[in-house]
Amino acid sequence: MPYMPISTGSTVPGHLSRLYRPLISTLARAYADMRQRRRDRLTRRILEGLDDRTLHDIGISRDEIASLTATQGSGRRLRYDHMFSPAGGVR
Repeated sequence: MPYMPISTGSTVPGHLSRLYRPLISTLARAYADMRQRRRDRLTRRILEGLDDRTLHDIGISRDEIASLTATQGSGRRLRYDHMFSPAGGVR
């Protein structure tokens, strides 16, 4: 049976590596989704902690907070997103 190297440098039979790829891909997507939900919760907490005048100054009403955090993943970037990047400081 031929052996096929995988990214870790170890060898796994070819048929097993074909099984691992979808599993690893699924786990990576789940982890990315978990991080996105964490960012959404943090965004909501930050916005909910602001007073009404500050929210008005930045053009957001308190009623919009839930919808803004629910649609954050569609390309919006927030100032503190660098905190969650691999090169960022706080995680």
